[in-house]
Amino acid sequence: MSLKPHPESSNLQRRITVISSECAVGFEGIVYRMVDLQWSKPMDIVNGKGGLSANGRWHIKKSARVSYTCLEPETAMAESFSSPRYYRFPIRKVLPKVLVGIRVKLYRVIDFGDGLVRQRLKVSDQTMMETDWRKKNFRGEEAITQCLGRCFCENKVEGLLVPSTVSSSEQNLIVFPENLFSRSIFSLDYPVKWPN
Repeated sequence: MSLKPHPESSNLQRRITVISSECAVGFEGIVYRMVDLQWSKPMDIVNGKGGLSANGRWHIKKSARVSYTCLEPETAMAESFSSPRYYRFPIRKVLPKVLVGIRVKLYRVIDFGDGLVRQRLKVSDQTMMETDWRKKNFRGEEAITQCLGRCFCENKVEGLLVPSTVSSSEQNLIVFPENLFSRSIFSLDYPVKWPN
């Protein structure tokens, strides 16, 4: 099912074109993801292919490769349980999972924690935190967060630092692997090694 673009899409695209060049910052560090065991091979964790098969808070499926990560391991765990909790599935149905660390060095990141970025976008922190993207998608509409992700991805931004919905004091790093510069780094810190 294709989604109707967000009504502010054209206006946001114009603002984002300017913001992408004027407000981008670098980001370097270790970020975290909880992954299903079947997707724990190094390339599966960082290639963003999962974004092609399902919608997420900051993307529409099949539109681009995207990888959701967290700045803290505890946030990664809580984020991995947010979908089953939303749909009231038992947590045990999505286990086991493995926590991985990913080494990141990006040069073109938009930080939504920067009030100037939000002001120029004309999108509040509250809107990003409270938008129910699943409900919007069910009605056939693109959520504003998905519109933002799409537009920034189209402007070749490498990643977005965004507020986590599980903790207002934490951030997620959304990475667009296809936009990475040749000198950028987005790779497993330590690969998952399973005993024979």
